[in-house]
Amino acid sequence: MGVFRILIICSVVLLGSCGMNKSEGFSVISSDVKFGEKDYENIVVPSNELGFSLLNKVEPNSDNNVFLSPASLYMLLSIVYNGAEGKTKEEMAELLRFEDLSKREVNEANASLLHSLYKASEKVKLLIANSLWLDERFTFEQDFVDYAEKYFNGEIKEVPLSSSKTVKEINSWVKKATNNLIEEIVEGPFDERSVSFLVNAIYFSGEWTYSFNKELVEDVFYQNGERKLIIPFMKLERKLPYVETDRFQGISLPYGNGEMMMNIFLPKEKVKVDDLAEEIATWQGDFEEREGTLLLPKFKLEYETTLNEPLIALGMKDAFSEEKANFSAMIKDDEIYLNTVKQKTFISVHEEGTEAAGVTSAEFRLTSAPVDPPFYMEVDRPFIFTILDKETGIILFVGKINRPT
Repeated sequence: MGVFRILIICSVVLLGSCGMNKSEGFSVISSDVKFGEKDYENIVVPSNELGFSLLNKVEPNSDNNVFLSPASLYMLLSIVYNGAEGKTKEEMAELLRFEDLSKREVNEANASLLHSLYKASEKVKLLIANSLWLDERFTFEQDFVDYAEKYFNGEIKEVPLSSSKTVKEINSWVKKATNNLIEEIVEGPFDERSVSFLVNAIYFSGEWTYSFNKELVEDVFYQNGERKLIIPFMKLERKLPYVETDRFQGISLPYGNGEMMMNIFLPKEKVKVDDLAEEIATWQGDFEEREGTLLLPKFKLEYETTLNEPLIALGMKDAFSEEKANFSAMIKDDEIYLNTVKQKTFISVHEEGTEAAGVTSAEFRLTSAPVDPPFYMEVDRPFIFTILDKETGIILFVGKINRPT
C-alpha cells in the first residue's frame, strides 16, 4: 500500500500567538509582565504529550477521524488552574505536569510561549485569544483576574448568562477569533447554575513553502487496511525533511519561511495507527533532507468533542465533581465545579496551504442551586394535596380540590 496509506496524526494548531493589534480584537501582553525568554520550555512537552494521550481516548467522528488542539486545551486548563486549590489543584498539576512549578511560573511559561509564537506575515498567520465570561451575579477573585489578563491576554466580560443575547455574544466572539471557521461553541439557554464560561481560540493560516502540483492524482486510500477509497491526492516532488524507521515513515512540510511546519507520520503496513500515536508522543528522532515524492490527500475536517471523560480518565477527577471540586481561588464566596470541557476544531489542507482553527470552552456551575428569590403563591384555582409520613415517605392521603367549601 506504501505511501498511499497516509494518515494525519500531527496537526498545525498545536501553536498560538500572543495576540494581534487592537484593531483586530487582540491585545498584546502587557509590557510590565516579566517572564524568561525560554520559560515556555516548562510546558511544551507536557502540552504535546497531553494531545497524544487524548488522541486515542476521545470519540472519533462518523468518518473515524479525530482532530484536536492540545495547545488550546492546555492553555485553557492553565487559566483554570489559577483558580484551583486543594486536591483539585494537585490533580490538575499532575495532569499538566505543574508539580514543580508555582502558579506564577506556570503563567510566565504561558506568556513566554505566546510571546515566542506570535507570527503575522503574508504567508503565515497565527492568532490566539482568551475570554472569560462571568455571570453578573458573581465576582472573580482579583488574583485570578490579574493572572488571566496579564499572562493570557484574557478579556473579562461580566454578562447576564440567562440572556439569549449572551449566547450570541460568546459565539460571535468565537467566530471572529477563528476567522469565521468555527461559528459557535455554546448553546442556549444556559443552566440556571451556570456561573462562568472560559474560552480559548486559536486560528492558523499558512502557505506551503513548496506548493504542490496543481493537478491532482486520483488514487487508492486504504481505510483500516480493508476498505478502498478512490480520492484525490496532491503531489510534491523535491528534497524534504524525511525520516523512516521500521515502524513508520515521516515527513515535515514547512509553511512560509519555515517558521511553522506540518509533520506527517505514516505507519508501516502492519503497525496500527493507535499504537503509533503513543510512540510518536515520545519519539526523539530527527528528520534529514532527502529527495523524494509525496502524495498527500486533499481534505477538510470538522470535529467536535466533549473532554470530560478523557480528562477524568487521565486523573483530573475532582474538578468535575460537585462534591469535591475546589475552585475557591476563582470565584468569590461561592462553590463551583467544572461542568463541561468542550472542543471544536476545523482544518482544510489543499494545494496552496492549510487553514485551521481550534476552540476550547470550560463551563463552571454552582455546586448547589442559587438562592431563590421570595416566592408568591396564591392557591386560587383547583389543586391537589397529599398527607404523607415524613420518615418513610408513604402518602397517607391524596386529594384534589376543585371547589373548597
